[in-house]
Amino acid sequence: MMFYTQMIKNFFCKKTAFTLAEVLITLSIIGVVSAITIPTVQKKYLAFQFSSAFKKAYSEVGQMSKMLVLEYGTNDLYGELGSSTAVNSTQKGLAKSVENYLKNTTNKPQRAIAGKIYDTNGKEVKYKNYSGTANMYTPILDDGGYELMDGRAIWFEGGFEKNAFIISYDINGLSSPPNRFGYDLFSFVLGEDGQFYPIGSPRINMTKISYAYCGAEAKNVTSGCSKTSKSTCNGISCSYKAVTDKDYFSELYK
Repeated sequence: MMFYTQMIKNFFCKKTAFTLAEVLITLSIIGVVSAITIPTVQKKYLAFQFSSAFKKAYSEVGQMSKMLVLEYGTNDLYGELGSSTAVNSTQKGLAKSVENYLKNTTNKPQRAIAGKIYDTNGKEVKYKNYSGTANMYTPILDDGGYELMDGRAIWFEGGFEKNAFIISYDINGLSSPPNRFGYDLFSFVLGEDGQFYPIGSPRINMTKISYAYCGAEAKNVTSGCSKTSKSTCNGISCSYKAVTDKDYFSELYK
């Protein structure tokens, strides 16, 4: 009786372990699953990061316009900040006027160099268009700018000869890729009501002012945010798509 009892106890208490083959198979399965899921998770995280940074920029330009309207006591910011010459525009225009708002700025990129922009080290900065087929048309960025403490950068355009005031945000900084319009660079235009809107928005009714550059793409989202267009202005109106399409950033990083 004791013999059979011991046999039953040994049967139920028998210790088991994975064989080497089983361990290798399990690790292989884990590796395959990781290879499939990790890139997807990374892309979703990138989409979330860029979406959040874009919303922050959009909120900031809204706050800037409210600050300027209160400061000047009028919605006619074009009348207050505009100028008949590019030199005067740089000195008293939009870039200069928002300087007090941007308390967290560091050094300023080189300013008022027609058609070019530079970082704080004097290195020329070049952005690609939305389709990645050409360098972006930089004159829409060359009326001054700032690099911020959090690594982001902003660029200004307009203010003379009735040209539109534009603020463009590099939402992840000059040293971080992709430095590409519609990916990490987005533009907002000051409307005649004193408020900023994403370029491409149908709410912009520019009757007294015009886009000095990239006017066709700024007014047409189809050509201004195209996956195939090789235009150097392609990407300028992607900010409107980013505002109106909830899947915009997830589509970029799918």
